[in-house]
Amino acid sequence: MFGQLDPEVTVDELVAEGTLVAPGRTVVRLTGAARSLITGERTALNFLQRMSGIVTLTKRYADLVADLDVKVLDTRKTAPGLRAPDKYAVTSGGGSSHRLDLSAMVLLKENHLAAAGGVTAAVDYGPQSPRPSRARSSMSSPPIRRLHSICRPGAI
Repeated sequence: MFGQLDPEVTVDELVAEGTLVAPGRTVVRLTGAARSLITGERTALNFLQRMSGIVTLTKRYADLVADLDVKVLDTRKTAPGLRAPDKYAVTSGGGSSHRLDLSAMVLLKENHLAAAGGVTAAVDYGPQSPRPSRARSSMSSPPIRRLHSICRPGAI
């Protein structure tokens, strides 16, 4: 960010990315014109705090489920313009990226199932039906009785 603001600003990272740091520890040193540093200071701090918070919370959750056969997943719903850095922060904290955008996989939610008339109908819906051999799917908290219809051979 500072490179865009003023190419003369130098950034010295004092801590390797992903390192657990104690509160109050200096993690970066900036050198440059006072005007440039003050102009970018709040934005840089907000960004650093957001990414650090995402990494820290993700790591806490990932550590809690480390012995289970589950993954901590992110969401594509983030602040405008921050999807890529937010997802990177999740993976840095030990989580996994669920999907980058709507084209990455099929996600069937209760409202989709209700509108289509069930799981099978939702999967088979229309000419846009996701039938490529490597299509992935996910269901958001489905009732267990509906799983049998999505798990049939060739369903997706």
